[in-house]
Amino acid sequence: MNNKELIITLIKQDMKHNQLVLGLQQLGLSCDDYHYLQIYRIIAELMGYKKGVIDEKWLGIYLGYIDKVIEHHGIL
Repeated sequence: MNNKELIITLIKQDMKHNQLVLGLQQLGLSCDDYHYLQIYRIIAELMGYKKGVIDEKWLGIYLGYIDKVIEHHGIL
């Protein structure tokens, strides 16, 4: 698996995880300890950002797409 495939796989898994956590929260289950895995940090490093230095614009776009996927699937 090359970096591009790995990045896409991580993004898909992050989206699935967020859908699951928010769905469980809607059912009244507490998932606070599992909400943010911060996979975006790993993805940013794979894309060439220095460890711990993530562009705010990039992060905003990434989290915006995570929110859109959740909304699209009717979780929120």
